[in-house]
Amino acid sequence: MDNRFDRFFEILMENEGVNYTTPDYDGHHTKFGITQKFLNGLGYDIQVKKLNLKAAKLIYFNEFWEKLKCNKILSDKIAFSLCDYAVNVGHKRAVRTLQRSANSISSHFYLKDDGIIGKNTLNALNTIVEPYNLSITYARDKIKQYTYLNTKRYESKLETLENGIITINEFEQYVRKWQNIHDGWVNRSIKMI
Repeated sequence: MDNRFDRFFEILMENEGVNYTTPDYDGHHTKFGITQKFLNGLGYDIQVKKLNLKAAKLIYFNEFWEKLKCNKILSDKIAFSLCDYAVNVGHKRAVRTLQRSANSISSHFYLKDDGIIGKNTLNALNTIVEPYNLSITYARDKIKQYTYLNTKRYESKLETLENGIITINEFEQYVRKWQNIHDGWVNRSIKMI
């Protein structure tokens, strides 16, 4: 592991929290921001309840920092922001959003938004003269994605309301809960600038 990852991990733990909880939004047990479903999907043979901080750090390093090649991205802002966003939405969506953000601020290259951190993407990210502008653009694009995802959730829940599956009170509780989550994600995106 490297010092940059250590700094990123501190920020990530501020964002994710270190307590074992059952989040309201998906019902999955989580510790250090890692769900049991995530561990099982990657073949880890550990119960999230027994996860310690050292093991969580290694998982984030292997499954996010290394896989996203953040160690090869020169800008801390971009590397940290990419890795943090991938924790929330997955690798492909995080990389695609970053590729589109980079394309929108520079006409010197065109990145295929394929969700892959390859040679062209790394070269582009490392030649951007003003990574701060990319960081701002990326934050804006992440917030748009979060808003889009929440809108889709609301539309889906509205259908259940219209079909009489849930009550108006249950719908209002759902909207409040997701609005709080959305606000947290927006704040997190801004914090990563």
